Amino acid sequence: MWISQPTDEHRRAAHAAAEAAQFSTPAGCAGLAAFFSGGSLAPPDSPAVPPGEFLTAKAVSGAVIFAAVSNEPAKAPEKFKQFLAQGLDVTVRLKLWR
Repeated sequence: MWISQPTDEHRRAAHAAAEAAQFSTPAGCAGLAAFFSGGSLAPPDSPAVPPGEFLTAKAVSGAVIFAAVSNEPAKAPEKFKQFLAQGLDVTVRLKLWR
C-alpha cells in the first residue's frame, strides 16, 4: 500500500509488517525500506528522529538480495533481472517517474 500511497500512516504500517515478517527476511527488509523512506523513526508522539542517509537504499538492496538467494541461489542472476523488470513495471504503472 505504501508505494502507491506513501503516507506516514502507511509507512508506519510497513514497519509493523516488517517486524511481523522479521527483519532478517526479504519482506522484513522491504518493510523497513518503506519505513526508512522519510518521516521520523521515533514513535509518533516523540521528538522527530530522521532516518540516516542511505537507509532506504540499503534495506531495498538487502530485500532484493535475500529474495534472490533465499531459494535456488544458483538462479540469483536470473532472479535479479526479473526483479529489476518488475520494479520498472511498477514505476511505469504507478507513474512514479514524472
